[in-house]
Amino acid sequence: MRNGILFILFSLLTQFSLAEPVLKISGEGAGQFQSWWWQAKQPQAETVILLSGPNDHWNSDAAWWLTLAPMLQKHTHVVAIERPVIGLNLEAPQLGYVAFAKQVKQVITEQGIDDFSIVAFASSNMTVLQLLNQYPELSPRKVILIDPDVLTEFSVSRYQADAQPFKDKQKQYQEYLQSGKYIARVQQKNAAELEHIKKLAPEFNDEQRHWLQDIFSAREKIPNQVNLFSEIAVYGEDLARAKQLGWPDELPMMIIDTDFEQGYINRNDDAQAIEGLQKWRKDAWKHYKSLTQGEHKKLISLESQEHLIMIEQPELIIKLLIKS
Repeated sequence: MRNGILFILFSLLTQFSLAEPVLKISGEGAGQFQSWWWQAKQPQAETVILLSGPNDHWNSDAAWWLTLAPMLQKHTHVVAIERPVIGLNLEAPQLGYVAFAKQVKQVITEQGIDDFSIVAFASSNMTVLQLLNQYPELSPRKVILIDPDVLTEFSVSRYQADAQPFKDKQKQYQEYLQSGKYIARVQQKNAAELEHIKKLAPEFNDEQRHWLQDIFSAREKIPNQVNLFSEIAVYGEDLARAKQLGWPDELPMMIIDTDFEQGYINRNDDAQAIEGLQKWRKDAWKHYKSLTQGEHKKLISLESQEHLIMIEQPELIIKLLIKS
């Protein structure tokens, strides 16, 4: 494959459709990663960078920008950058949310992006933290974090406990994945997620449907499964590193805090688990509150129990981004 960027258009027949993303593949060999681009009508528009994090099934890909990206395209350029773990059917050498900051910086540099905002979902707040600490010359117009990982002693320990089995049993898990026996489970997870997305966004168009199917199909590829499990195995290390970093004081930052934890509580009947979830929810609010003190910072607490708020309420994020 050629060095640099490979441009792939999904459909020549609909090349002028606003909803149609363009796929770009960057890097070389096993270090390749992909990004999805939506071009605004105005060439001088700012760029919004979308970074994904995990949902209930640990899937962490651009599917979560299904409704937001095409709507944002009416106002800005949009790029959803995938980590090397996602989509290319290659075993990636560098995995994790912290390591991904290097690829985000590569896209910003190669594409000459100097006027940009970032929207980061869940664990990708660690990518943004690393990005702004490693490359202090970057100055986003805004950063919006959606239910970011809570980088406190209590919550980090909780996350690490969830991920520890993936580290302890990494070799066994990889052997199982390589056998192909997990593909059926991936298909079940995809079907469940697709039904959930359809309920949140019942009117998505053909381009969105095809884009989503491409992403879901990529999840079934064995190297992508191995990458995902390997990434979860280093999640604890990512948390420990990110916990040591701080946000720039002058950074305009908003945190969207949904009440998705209450949904977990409602579906649980174990008293000890419920107590842990309640402590986690309280810890998150206190942490978010501490991060949003000061000028140009804001905490937005929602009653919605939907974790994928960017699919349920994309207009909220657009309003926050384009509001002067």
